[in-house]
Amino acid sequence: MIRPLVFVWGLSACAPAADLKSPPLPDNPNLEAVASQLREELESRGIDHLKWAITPFRGNEEGSNPYTLLTQSVSERLGIPIELNVGEDYEDLEKQIITGESDLGVLGPYSYVRTRKKAEGIHVFASHISRGNITYGAYIISRSDGPIRTLSDLPGQRMAFVDERSASGWLFPAARLLEEGIHPTHDIKHRYYGNHESVVKAVLEGEAEAGATYSDVLRDRQRDGLQEFHIVAKGALVPHDAYVLRAGLPPIVGQAIGLAMAEVSTRDEEGRRILGPLRPINGFISVSDDHYQPVRLVEAQVSAALGSQQ
Repeated sequence: MIRPLVFVWGLSACAPAADLKSPPLPDNPNLEAVASQLREELESRGIDHLKWAITPFRGNEEGSNPYTLLTQSVSERLGIPIELNVGEDYEDLEKQIITGESDLGVLGPYSYVRTRKKAEGIHVFASHISRGNITYGAYIISRSDGPIRTLSDLPGQRMAFVDERSASGWLFPAARLLEEGIHPTHDIKHRYYGNHESVVKAVLEGEAEAGATYSDVLRDRQRDGLQEFHIVAKGALVPHDAYVLRAGLPPIVGQAIGLAMAEVSTRDEEGRRILGPLRPINGFISVSDDHYQPVRLVEAQVSAALGSQQ
């Protein structure tokens, strides 16, 4: 469920009782007041910085990672040091949130659903808007000059997926294949490549006849005048990434980070500078857990169809 861009917090029922002792927040608080309250709260808990974890979907080094400017902006607005941690893969990022190695993270929609099953105390506080939309498309692609034109051409062929924890790089394309009666791991020669860029490369270089990826890949390349890909099939729309807090953090953390992120959008020059590396993200919205219910429904369908044969 999407709410207006006002971040008001409540904890999960599974969060530690100690977190409920955080002082109440005023209605429609301003960022300066909330940031001051955040610093006091963290100081009282002996926390002198926060760790923000992301997936390595575009860049592995902190200096070149597209989230660097955003985390720096939030840190400056709150007056709290924030350390950017790039996970080795989707599994590592989930582990960082579950174990508390990182305080907050940007989880893919399916990764979030999986992680919350293991740690119900984690709290989703935001998602982003991209190209003016709150969802994106999951695609199965092939080379425009390749042999794969329809899903019926796929059995026996090589297909590149991203990760078993990826929504557009596995779950939603798998569901689309199943709709056509194609088993995504038995009827095709499947392989996981770890990130979307590697999937695209595998298809372009002929290492795989088809690949599972997301709509922005195609739009970016089409914008650059490149038409290398053929769209074999489209999956259902997927909600964008989940910005989450680990279990055990006080509500004020989400309130403050949410307000700081809400000030960043492509509506002004500074926001465009910060979000430039994250193009085509336009800004951020407040969401609750049920925003990701469509992912759970697709997961249930795929799990029921594959069972233990995946």
